Parts: sequence; C-alpha cells; structure tokens
Amino acid sequence: MIKQERHARICEYLDKHQFASINTLMEQIGASKSTVRRDLMELQEEKKIAFVRGGAASTNQQFVQESPYHVKQSTNTAEKERIGAPAAQLVQTGETIFLASGTTTRAVLPGLSEVDFLNLVTNDLQIAMDAAEMENIALTMTGGSVRPGYYALRGVLAEDSMRVMKTGTAFVSCDATSQTPTRWGCCGKWSNPPAIWSCLPTIPNSSPAPFSASVRSSAWI
Repeated sequence: MIKQERHARICEYLDKHQFASINTLMEQIGASKSTVRRDLMELQEEKKIAFVRGGAASTNQQFVQESPYHVKQSTNTAEKERIGAPAAQLVQTGETIFLASGTTTRAVLPGLSEVDFLNLVTNDLQIAMDAAEMENIALTMTGGSVRPGYYALRGVLAEDSMRVMKTGTAFVSCDATSQTPTRWGCCGKWSNPPAIWSCLPTIPNSSPAPFSASVRSSAWI
C-alpha cells in the first residue's frame, strides 16, 4: 500500500472511530509501527489528525472543555455529598487511604471526621488544606508540580512517590465516561497481594499523567 493510500485509510478510520491505537492502525493498513508513526506525524503536520499518546484522534470531533475548578466545586454539590458520605463509611479506623484530586473525592472528607484515626495520602491541595484541620487525620502529600487552576499535584515526583506508598483503599473520580474505551485506558492489575491500580489518560489535547500505586482496593466515585 502506497503512502497516499495509507493516509487515506487512516483518516477514514479515525473519522469513523474518533480514536485508534497505533497497534490498531498497524492492523488496518498492514504496516510496521515505525511506518504508522511516521504517517501519523505527517498527517498531524497537515492538520488532518491529532497524534496523541498511544495513537491518534480525529480532528473532526468536538471536545468538551473541562470546567474550571470553582465551577466544578459549585456544581452538583448535593449529589457529591450523597456520594461522599457513604464512601467515607467504607474507611476503617487506622486505615491508610488515598484520595485522588477532584471535587467529588473532596466530598468524602467531611465523613472521615467520624473515623477515630486514619492516614490520608492525597495529590490534591484543596483536600490537603481541609484535612490539615482535622485532628483525626495523619496527612501525607505526594509532592509533584501543581496543575494550574486545578490544585492537583502531578508529574514525575508525584508518580515516584506513589510507587513507594502503600494504601488500603484509593478513592478516584473522573469528569466523564466515554463509549470509546481506548481513549481512556484504565486497568486494575491484581497481584498477590497487594494490587497494582493504574490509570493512564489518553484523551486528545490532554497532558498524559500516568499514575500507579500499591493498593488493596479502589473505589470509583
């Protein structure tokens, strides 16, 4: 298959499926990984596709802009409280938990005041400031660089610190779900024990932020 045919096949596939991994495109056009990557780079230069981590996305799709933190904080507050309260009841005295960044996970915090004592690990500055006022919580932060406007710690330092931390339960939230699973790669890899939970965003126009931690269980809220 000549280059023009490969490019046309790639664009056609992406317009139909919105996203494709490099391995999928290799199967679709019958080419090597290096050839596919070279084709994607050329198509991105021509502004025909978006070359993202792990694959490519169509530039014809419409992306929803992420809301600012203060908007998220004041949106669906009652629902977040109804989620946060029972989630907090899952925590046992003396347990070590991880609260991922987000306004929904932040809603778990008030309910933790009912726990006699716990160890809390977080990468969220807002959660950390709230938790620092609670006498029953021993607080640890991941470190890392701050995501502007969202109070979340990320980057190599955050990743490295999480790799050496042991937590009992991780509470994690997300902004939305997608009908295309390959655009948001999440998986639970269970060992004997502990479990290795990992989540790797691959949404076009986002900053890749791989994260992994040793946990016994995880709760998506």
